[in-house]
Amino acid sequence: VALITTFYGSFLSNFIFKPIARKLKERHADEYLCKMIIVEGVQSIQDGDNPNFIQEKLGRLLPASKAAKLAESAGKDGG
Repeated sequence: VALITTFYGSFLSNFIFKPIARKLKERHADEYLCKMIIVEGVQSIQDGDNPNFIQEKLGRLLPASKAAKLAESAGKDGG
């Protein structure tokens, strides 16, 4: 019985719980980044910063892959 429970524990840990934990960590990182960008944007607006400066400042907070997607979508929209 002990070997079977060890096998089930190992199986569940490696094939079910670790992938779930990885996805949760990724989602947490994305949500944290989003909230950090919101806070920085609101603080910049309250400070009365120039909108173009705010856009550049918030764009620097994005990872390179997401910044490239943002630049690409801005190019398609014409602004």
